[in-house]
Amino acid sequence: MSDEELALPDEPLRAPRAEPTPRSPGEALQNLNASFSPNHARSSQPTHIKDVPMSNPIENALKELSTIDGFIAGAVGNSASGMAMGSIGGSDKFNIEVAVAANTEVVKSKNRAMKALKLEGTIEDILITLTDQYHLIRPLQSHPEVFLYLAVDRERANLGMARFTLANAEGSLNL
Repeated sequence: MSDEELALPDEPLRAPRAEPTPRSPGEALQNLNASFSPNHARSSQPTHIKDVPMSNPIENALKELSTIDGFIAGAVGNSASGMAMGSIGGSDKFNIEVAVAANTEVVKSKNRAMKALKLEGTIEDILITLTDQYHLIRPLQSHPEVFLYLAVDRERANLGMARFTLANAEGSLNL
């Protein structure tokens, strides 16, 4: 090696600039909400989602839902209040929290219909098929007033895998 190759640079070496660290998992999920869109491809998912500490069961379930191919948005909703207990994804064109509030009535209506028809059993899931999306609603067996809500791109999602992942996410929600 020559002396030129060993020479120190004229400017001092600086450490690479770090991204600001979220103060909480909730803040991290809020930051991630902005990065998801209906055209969000799994491969373009921000790598830092894996680094978000997930200690809350709702956040764990939402993180699991976000791994589904064609993922658009997911939430844990409460049909008693019509509110989202947590959400991930969505966009300017698809507000997941509005979807939870509106689809609370779907859950309530299906429960009323089951009572009126004197049907035995409980709802496993409700599938709403749109021209370009699937919306799945899965009431929790342990707390039927709480439900998982998932919206996926119909062309990219595998409906069977989405239902399987919803069931797994339900299992991680020990409320």
